[in-house]
Amino acid sequence: MACLPCIRGIIVLGDLPELRNISLMLPGLALYRIPFPFIAEESYAEAKRSNGSGADLIFTGVLTDYRLTVCANMEKQGISVKYSKAFVSRRRRDLLNRSAKLVLNIPQRQGWRWLSAMRIISALRSGRATVSLATRDDSNIAKCCQQIDLAGKDWVNQIKNAVADWRNVYRESLEVYLQMASDFEVRH
Repeated sequence: MACLPCIRGIIVLGDLPELRNISLMLPGLALYRIPFPFIAEESYAEAKRSNGSGADLIFTGVLTDYRLTVCANMEKQGISVKYSKAFVSRRRRDLLNRSAKLVLNIPQRQGWRWLSAMRIISALRSGRATVSLATRDDSNIAKCCQQIDLAGKDWVNQIKNAVADWRNVYRESLEVYLQMASDFEVRH
């Protein structure tokens, strides 16, 4: 609030964060929704060439206690998960993404419903789809990411099926993303 005289507007990628009623809280502040970036189809060619020979899943976010617990539970179920223990550069993250079959989105804490749009976009750019655990996001980016409920009985099989069919999961996610991004740009 103290910085308001220095701020001309807020730039939001796509539809998140929603910032409902921001004009009531900060009158006169402009809200700019920028379109989702285009992802070249070469990413699909890269996915077809790659063998995804590393872990089944990769997670490159900050490791909270909740995220570590989820990773440990998946490993107990026979799902290999690789994760970085420190921040990594964009280049290193892309290499890590390509070393696994799918990119994993895990909420910061239990009950956090939102996806990481940047994680999903960077995964698609790297030729990988994202699978999200325990989120209930209904934003535009959610159309491009399979969300799996950990409370469901069949969550292990859902993950294993996605890993087994990772190239098609990626192709479908990229197609949905490109259509969603185009539709969003037309609307906004």
